[in-house]
Amino acid sequence: MSEFEVEKKYAITDKEKLSNKLNSYEIKDKNHLELDIVYLFGINDFKNFKPGDAVMRIRQKDKKSTLTMKKQLNLTSNLEIESDIADLEAMGKILQNIGFMEVVRVK
Repeated sequence: MSEFEVEKKYAITDKEKLSNKLNSYEIKDKNHLELDIVYLFGINDFKNFKPGDAVMRIRQKDKKSTLTMKKQLNLTSNLEIESDIADLEAMGKILQNIGFMEVVRVK
């Protein structure tokens, strides 16, 4: 089954008001664990990143790990391909051995 995702971006004019609103929501699953590891091909930071360059992300969410490739196709379209992976450490080593460099980890 294929999923279709739409993202919309908004300018934030009042950061404090938004933060207060988000904090007012009750979060049911506070034990949810997520790790994102982002890789770029041949560069180790976003300073030299260009539109159209591939971004690889390994995400561990609770006990499930996925590899996602994201690439901007044009100003309004992006390509995103995702697959489950069994071993996130092994996948990281594979990416590094084919020229991708880890640029950020977010827990």
